[in-house]
Amino acid sequence: MSDEGEHALGGGGEDLVSQWLQSANLSYAIPNFRMAGIVSPRSFVELELSYYEPLGVTKADDRKRLFYLIHKVKVALEEDQKKKKKQQRPPQKQSRDQLMDDNDDDD
Repeated sequence: MSDEGEHALGGGGEDLVSQWLQSANLSYAIPNFRMAGIVSPRSFVELELSYYEPLGVTKADDRKRLFYLIHKVKVALEEDQKKKKKQQRPPQKQSRDQLMDDNDDDD
């Protein structure tokens, strides 16, 4: 199972979601996340507030931690995608004026 952003976020998807939940003291919800199929970073960041309660995250403090955790992962995925796009972008062609300026420096 390969998901975009997994490498930047630390490895395999299912293990990552469990690790994140454990790090936020939400390990009690891991079985519910697995049963609901929320096992990849992509599915994790697509969670909406309305899904928290059915996943067993009912306490206000826990919901807040989950919200911030999802936000943090979402930002990391977006940064990873930006890096990948930059790496895939072909080098920009220099304009005629830039080439002329480069040649003038040699004189």
